[in-house]
Amino acid sequence: MGFHDRLAEQPDRYLRAALSYVYPALFLRGPSPKTLARWDRLSQERRIVGIGELDNHDTVSRIWRFKLPVFPFARVFRLIRTHILTTSPLSGNSGSDIATVLDALKNGRAYVALDHYRNSSGFSLLLTEEGRSATMGDEFILRRSAVIAASVPHSARIRLIRNGSLFHQTRGRELSLTLREPGIYRIEADLKVYGRYRPWIFSNPITVTES
Repeated sequence: MGFHDRLAEQPDRYLRAALSYVYPALFLRGPSPKTLARWDRLSQERRIVGIGELDNHDTVSRIWRFKLPVFPFARVFRLIRTHILTTSPLSGNSGSDIATVLDALKNGRAYVALDHYRNSSGFSLLLTEEGRSATMGDEFILRRSAVIAASVPHSARIRLIRNGSLFHQTRGRELSLTLREPGIYRIEADLKVYGRYRPWIFSNPITVTES
């Protein structure tokens, strides 16, 4: 569902359209709880890669007596991004680079971020045990206990989600915790902007199984 569709459902849509034209990120609330719950449930059955998308049409709308492109592509496409982790740098060759990007997406080595307020580049999620490591999209066999560590480039509220439920929460730029049980682990991070926490980062999960 796009910005224009959401506003059309609201009785005060003209005022909201005017405000969102100036402050579009204020109206972003992240994925719906139903979407996240379904993703978490399916992720316990098989790999389901989460990516960010914008259903935007650059529609020209009439606001009072004016016609305006309420959500122009140049503004909206800066709001939500899918960041990928590649196994090698992009080469500049379109053929090989497309394959590299698709491989990262296929394997879930990606996270979604609402980058309007703060750029999320530099976010990391790593699970380590006895010299072995895993990151987003990986499967990891737990032998005894492993350390999961998340790092964000700006201070935030960081939540570790296990099998769809909150497992641990902290505030700052780092989360580090020892894991002793299997599960599907992913990270959510919120930024505090204008007095309230707003959605920022949603990682793809690490699947942890027992040996």
